[in-house]
Amino acid sequence: MPDFVIASMARRDYIASCTSKALKIVRTYDWFVLSYAAKRSLGIEIDALDFTVKHGKWYANGFEFSLSHTDGALAVAVSNSPCGVDIENENRFDAYADLDGLIDRAFDRRERETIGRDTDGLTVAWTAKEAIFKSRGDKAFVPQKICSLDADIKTVRHGGYVITVCAQKAQTAQFFDFDGDRASLIF
Repeated sequence: MPDFVIASMARRDYIASCTSKALKIVRTYDWFVLSYAAKRSLGIEIDALDFTVKHGKWYANGFEFSLSHTDGALAVAVSNSPCGVDIENENRFDAYADLDGLIDRAFDRRERETIGRDTDGLTVAWTAKEAIFKSRGDKAFVPQKICSLDADIKTVRHGGYVITVCAQKAQTAQFFDFDGDRASLIF
């Protein structure tokens, strides 16, 4: 775990409330990577900001951000405008029991025509839907009400994961990989 002090009392309390040690570690890394991204991309020191939670989503008074986790991986997006990010294992849907049912329930006609029954395309479209949902700040994720084809998104594959960001000018998004305390630009 990084040697890192979390200045936000609300976030420290949130992390302390976790009963799972693994979850505490994940939430600490969230804050560590968020701090790095805000400083590197926006020049913002998050320790001086106020953070609040609304509908389970964290907000800051100085910028917009989004967090996502899967299978030991973390993605963070930061922006001056609403943004969302999602990360999934690239094989997430390979062994899904009712793939046809999921596609029929969660995707509109245009998406189904684009995706077909391809699990890779499904993973990309799913991460897009999640990122769009997070950028909107909606209360509930209703995938069939979000079209993955109609938003400003950027999707990359890295290290066995699919990562999608939704934001204004998403194509200019930068992606970094963290190894311990070191970050390197990947896209």
